[in-house]
Amino acid sequence: MKQFLFIMLALVATLPLKAQFDPLLVNMDVAKAPYFIDKIEPMTHIGISLAPEPVPPFSCYEDSTCTNWGPWKTDSAIVIHPLFPDCPIYIGYKHRNCATNQKLQQHYMTCLNYLENDPDCSSLHLWLTNGVIGPGGTIDPDKMNKLEHDVYALLAKQIFIQFNDMEMKYMGDTLYCDTYDNYKVSYAKGTCTGRCVGYYTCGTPGTRAIVIYPKACDADACCKVTNAFCIDRATGVLIHQEDIEMGNQSPNCTAAPMTDNECYDMHNDTEQSSLEEVRVLNCKPACDINFVNFGGDQIVK
Repeated sequence: MKQFLFIMLALVATLPLKAQFDPLLVNMDVAKAPYFIDKIEPMTHIGISLAPEPVPPFSCYEDSTCTNWGPWKTDSAIVIHPLFPDCPIYIGYKHRNCATNQKLQQHYMTCLNYLENDPDCSSLHLWLTNGVIGPGGTIDPDKMNKLEHDVYALLAKQIFIQFNDMEMKYMGDTLYCDTYDNYKVSYAKGTCTGRCVGYYTCGTPGTRAIVIYPKACDADACCKVTNAFCIDRATGVLIHQEDIEMGNQSPNCTAAPMTDNECYDMHNDTEQSSLEEVRVLNCKPACDINFVNFGGDQIVK
């Protein structure tokens, strides 16, 4: 019976709230949600439909802790990073749950988008480009690795909160650290990662969107990152842990992951005429990144 309830919780948690554009809202004040959704909507047709299949090969997602993974599902989210609270980051991602243990989920990001010349995103863009604005402002691959790392953890945290809310509502229980196994959301990425960046005009004339596709530079080299969550019984606060399992290492991680033409082909769509230019970010080590603790929220009062 409890297994059936876990499955129902997972199904309810993935139901859309609206029939149309309805991304998962991550780390966002609900009162500001309409503002962020309206801001990001002109670029929602860019990137998600063009998103490639998993960046690392499927073999990187093999996990013996689950005997029966469900199908991959496509979704999108608007993420608010705590260092850039006014800039909505729009991501496309895919996810799947373990059918035999609903507290295990895997996901991977297919693209990350933001509005380059939106004043609300100027701090993010300046950080990513090391203070350079305009045509010369190339994104720093190391900064991009860090941003992607944080967005993955913030997304995993939101997925846990959503699952735990359903568990409390339908089962009158919560995922305390001393009673249950942690809720785990894992993903894989290339130990050496590059990126294909497209610059688009969208919405109001003069608005420029940046759409970023990650690209594993070595198909056989990947690491697995697991974000685990539970609730401390004594304080009721969220506990966040992260583990990184390193796989093969790329011996040389400096080359471009693709040619400019290949990058253009990733973005090119006959229905889209707003692509201005593309740039390729060179491969850089992507797995040796310091843990950021996104725990501490008061979940149980």
